[in-house]
Amino acid sequence: MLSMYLNLCISEGIVVQPKAVKQIPMFGDYLVSFLSTFKNKQSNTTMVNRDRVVKNHILPKFGSTLITDITVTSIQAWFDELG
Repeated sequence: MLSMYLNLCISEGIVVQPKAVKQIPMFGDYLVSFLSTFKNKQSNTTMVNRDRVVKNHILPKFGSTLITDITVTSIQAWFDELG
């Protein structure tokens, strides 16, 4: 069935647009966006502490990593590094 459709498209000169490939975000971009949705729902102290942990610990380690590349093993290894 698919081959018939493709042959028809080719013979008629029809251009078939491929589906857009969804880009996998970097964890840092996702985390910053996620946390910004909760800024108004948290106390100032909570947000200051959370921002400090994110900026000093989480983003340096995983900020430029694709979300799909973060595994349980990589998180555990990071915890082990922290001591």
